[in-house]
Amino acid sequence: MRDPADPNKMLALCWYATKAQKMLDELRPAGKIFTVDGDGDKKRFAGLVYKLFGFSVGDRHLPVKTLWDRSFPRALWFTGEIHIIDKEVQPITDRSDFIESDARARLYKVATAQIPITLNQQAQVISYDRNAYRDGENFTVKLQQIKDRLHNKTIEKSELKSIRADVNRHLVTLRARVDNCSDPAIAKFGKSVQTLAVAVQKELDDAKIIKGGDGDIADVARELKMTSHARRVFEIITDALQDYYGSDTETYHEVAGKISKALRKKY
Repeated sequence: MRDPADPNKMLALCWYATKAQKMLDELRPAGKIFTVDGDGDKKRFAGLVYKLFGFSVGDRHLPVKTLWDRSFPRALWFTGEIHIIDKEVQPITDRSDFIESDARARLYKVATAQIPITLNQQAQVISYDRNAYRDGENFTVKLQQIKDRLHNKTIEKSELKSIRADVNRHLVTLRARVDNCSDPAIAKFGKSVQTLAVAVQKELDDAKIIKGGDGDIADVARELKMTSHARRVFEIITDALQDYYGSDTETYHEVAGKISKALRKKY
């Protein structure tokens, strides 16, 4: 960070790092509060700290208080130090802050214009990449579960509407995540999941209701030879359950499965 009035004068130097986690067999920024292992406060190194002649000035809340003017949670995704080079900036006796002066005001002004913006932009990139990976990974599991249920012929006709809507909703979300992703490997992974989703959508569209032992989709109403009135009541109940559980499709399918199982057992 340089003095705007004298570009040759260095005021401070800042470095930062972030927590990593394994994604696609490589360590990538995690996008979470910086923590350390071991005893004591695991978040004790979260955030930046001012350094002057090798000594810390203030704690890791001081940069947040002096540089950030609004919500700062993402500042804690990083650890790092702001090394003061300007000799005119001096600490107070207990080193909890710097002596109020024109030099301090200049330092805070320059740092405020650079550090929060840089870290916030970096945090946004990390967030986009992490969300694309997380959604792709979770969607892959969901798609594989659907494929397994198709293979095992355990999807009920009454569930098809909800399953199709769920796949489409997740596919739209993942496409938006990938569009915002800057990591080539994660973007490639996300696109491969999209391809899998389109294939599963086609399998669902092509699936046939089981008749005489042939087919892919179970139909408890047909199996139990429900009357048209009973079938309509059953459809109303399943539609009401879908509306009630909304996006919580896992719980809906669990309940729907128990209902079908109970009907088959009873009748």
